[in-house]
Amino acid sequence: MKPSEQMVRFIREKAQEKGLNTAALAGAVGISRPELKHVLAGHAPLTVDMLVGLASALELGPEDIASAGMAFANADGEEDEPASILTPVRKRQSLTDLPTLDPYGNHAEQILRLGFALGCDVHIVLHSERLEGTGVPDSTIDQFPDLMPIKLDAEYHHHNDPQFMPNGVQLVLSFDALYTAVLPWEAFAQITLIPVEPELGDVPEPPTGQHPHLRLVD
Repeated sequence: MKPSEQMVRFIREKAQEKGLNTAALAGAVGISRPELKHVLAGHAPLTVDMLVGLASALELGPEDIASAGMAFANADGEEDEPASILTPVRKRQSLTDLPTLDPYGNHAEQILRLGFALGCDVHIVLHSERLEGTGVPDSTIDQFPDLMPIKLDAEYHHHNDPQFMPNGVQLVLSFDALYTAVLPWEAFAQITLIPVEPELGDVPEPPTGQHPHLRLVD
């Protein structure tokens, strides 16, 4: 493993420990999400300038960087144990862990967990009549007597501090001030995930002589 690959792994681990996704890190460093995503995925080199910015955002000192290099050097040549991609629902709190997908389970919870894990912007629509006493201010509910839209920007997911419970999800939301609200699962009418736009290198090209097409089927 190359030293740069070792450092990228270290950065990803520290970001996960702090509950920071690529949107939050990119905002702190002052670069675009796609640029940081490519670096952390190993598709683009980790520059010294970016490493300095990431170290500052993650509150890492020179000794942390040096010790990380030594640790990975000592572990060089060892094969990693295969990691499970999916983890059980409600048995973890890290924003970057993916949920188990269960078509017969709680769809709202699984979709929310997926959005937080991938670092997507999340748009939710809630039944306003089911929000009384949840922590959402009455003045805000009165503005949306039928359906209430809420946007959760990926950059602020760690501030939303999602806590998943059997009856709903607890979130820190910003209206006229910060409110801690428990949104019941039965209040969710719609959840939309907004993915980071891929760069050209992320999109596989069709085999030579073949072109993607749509075909009508009777």
